Amino acid sequence: MKSNLRDALLKNITRSLATQAADVAYEVSLSSDINQPQATHLKFDNILYNQGEAYNKTTGIFTAPVSGTYLFWAYVMSRAKPNMDVRILKGSTLIGLGHTRLGSVYGVASITTATHLVHGDQVWISIIGTGGVPLRGDGFSSYGGTIIRSN
Repeated sequence: MKSNLRDALLKNITRSLATQAADVAYEVSLSSDINQPQATHLKFDNILYNQGEAYNKTTGIFTAPVSGTYLFWAYVMSRAKPNMDVRILKGSTLIGLGHTRLGSVYGVASITTATHLVHGDQVWISIIGTGGVPLRGDGFSSYGGTIIRSN
C-alpha cells in the first residue's frame, strides 16, 4: 500500500513539474527609437511578460528551457523608408522573415512562425537594411513567443 501511495505522489509531482516547465511565454518591445546596426541581435529592452524567464533583454536572445513546438511573432516598424528585412533566427537557421519596401512613411515588417526547438536552442531577431536601420520604439516594435506543445 505504501508503495502505491509513494508511486502516485511521485507521478503527481513529476506531472506538476512538467506542467510548470512547459509554461513558457514572453512579449517584449522597444521602449524608445533606436538605430539598429545590421545583422546584429535586436535587443528588445521593455519586458512586458517573461514567464519562464527564457528571454534575456541584455543579449536579445530567447533560450528554450524545454523541448517542444514554439510559436514566435514580431512586428517591427522603421522610422524612415528603408528596405528592411526582419529575420527570426534559430542559431544560424532562418525560421521567419518579414520585409518592408521603400515608399511607405513607416515601414512595417510582420512575422508569425512556428518551429520545433530542443532544450537550449537560441532564437533572436536580426535586421538587414541599408546602413543602420532606424526603428520605432514606444511599443510600436514588439516581439514574442510561446511554447504550444512540450515534448
